[in-house]
Amino acid sequence: MTTFVTRHIIMISSIIKEKIESKLGQPVRYSKDCETLARDITCTTGHSVSGSTIKRLLGFVKGVQEPRMYTMDVIAEYLGYRSFDDLIREFDNTSHSEFHTIDELSVSSIALNQKIKFTYEPNREVIVRYNGNSTFDVINVQNSKLELGDKIKMSQIVLEHPLFIKDVIRKDKSLGQYIAGKISGITSIEKIKD
Repeated sequence: MTTFVTRHIIMISSIIKEKIESKLGQPVRYSKDCETLARDITCTTGHSVSGSTIKRLLGFVKGVQEPRMYTMDVIAEYLGYRSFDDLIREFDNTSHSEFHTIDELSVSSIALNQKIKFTYEPNREVIVRYNGNSTFDVINVQNSKLELGDKIKMSQIVLEHPLFIKDVIRKDKSLGQYIAGKISGITSIEKIKD
């Protein structure tokens, strides 16, 4: 009898998963590997993360809710960072040449009024229109904290990396920086043709 494993949504970006596997010293391909990882995280950090939480994060079991920040902070500590925020800041400052294949969309390659759609987990979709000067209007949004009519400032969108938005302007008021796809990274980028 052949057993098939159905994969669900992976809640963390593949780049963070690679860092975890590197630290663990083995790939996490099977459900039992999640239990091994959970034990190693507990031994290394002194903080407990269950095997079922790891399974959900890595898509072995269904779970669409965003993971708790405590869990992400423990994983960051396991990887040698003080917090998950410190871990993802590395992606904002790192040259992307160290990664295998990265699909990147730089603002300099976007025409005025071009529409861009990007997605991230869990089940978030945002469509923006380029206004020039690194500024975009949010023209369609599903399940995101960004809202229709927001203006956002950003310089690039990189697949599987968090999206660092330098400023969100809502009703002429600056709300400050925002990170989209903080845990999953950006899962798709698409230029939309009119």
